[in-house]
Amino acid sequence: MQGRERVTLQKTTSVPECELAPFHHLQGASHKEHHEYLAKFPRPEVRDLVKEREWRLRNGHVSPSRALTVVEDVTRVEAVFAERRALASQPVALPVGAGFAAPFSAEIPRAAPSSFYVAGGNWSVGKGYLAEIVYTVSVAAVGDAAKHELPTAAEEAADPHPAADAPSLAPGEAVIGTAKRHFLVTHAGDEGRPAPSPNYASASSSPRMTASRAFLGGGEFRAAASLNRASLAPGSDAAIVKTEVNNTGSVACGTTTVGATCALSMRAGAETLARSFELAPTFHRGFAAGHFGERFHVFPAAPGWPATTAGALVRCGYGLRVRFELPAPNRNLTLDLPITVTPTASMYS
Repeated sequence: MQGRERVTLQKTTSVPECELAPFHHLQGASHKEHHEYLAKFPRPEVRDLVKEREWRLRNGHVSPSRALTVVEDVTRVEAVFAERRALASQPVALPVGAGFAAPFSAEIPRAAPSSFYVAGGNWSVGKGYLAEIVYTVSVAAVGDAAKHELPTAAEEAADPHPAADAPSLAPGEAVIGTAKRHFLVTHAGDEGRPAPSPNYASASSSPRMTASRAFLGGGEFRAAASLNRASLAPGSDAAIVKTEVNNTGSVACGTTTVGATCALSMRAGAETLARSFELAPTFHRGFAAGHFGERFHVFPAAPGWPATTAGALVRCGYGLRVRFELPAPNRNLTLDLPITVTPTASMYS
């Protein structure tokens, strides 16, 4: 059993064309082909760039003002946990068609982040990103090499990612079967959850936030928002948002907006990426002057939302935002409540 965290970010580097090797036009018909050639056959570290630049200018192969943009994928992998064991230390004789059961268990670290997957950006211009936290359980059956047909070198090359890590084999042994299964890890408690925004209330079984705005002409607009649950599963769950308003002034609230905010950050080596999204905003009628009462709104979590997680390389946190729009834009009242999005099996589809 193992868990790993992987982040891939794209990095763009601008290389002045005068610093390229003078054989640029001899190694492919384009910058891309030249870069692919240099990736396979790197240039020596020590070069006389002055002579190269002069040679290129003298032969009309380059303009000093032109540059080549190189796109690289920067990937970093961190192990969350790993446990390996032999389920049967002694040989087991199995007749044809017979089964074998060997129950086992493993403890996932309490600080392990939730399962996670997200990919986006524009990969064609060097702005792509991918992050995943994956947990797997693998099994490999080891048998007598003389009694089983071993895979050929071509078959092994065609399967660079076997279902299970190759176990240590004794002379005459061979791997005769492998299998792999993914499983989800979810942490709904305080441990493993990203720290909430300073504007968020403390996470609990029923998050709640209260705030008010005073009017220059007298009175105030006091509002409270609460949720019936602290976590959602995308595509299958919905939260009930309860709003309570006491408007003692003469100014009406035009619109009530309910939506979610997502803060995503990841890093791979020296590359970092941070994104903020506003998800599924819904608009509802406001509150008249002098209103006192409460309303309920249903807020579903759409399929495809990445899960809340706090790993070594990637962090993703959510808040449910309720905004009351008052006549003066800078006087709008916004309430942010923390909410956890749990991973679902659809993340592997």
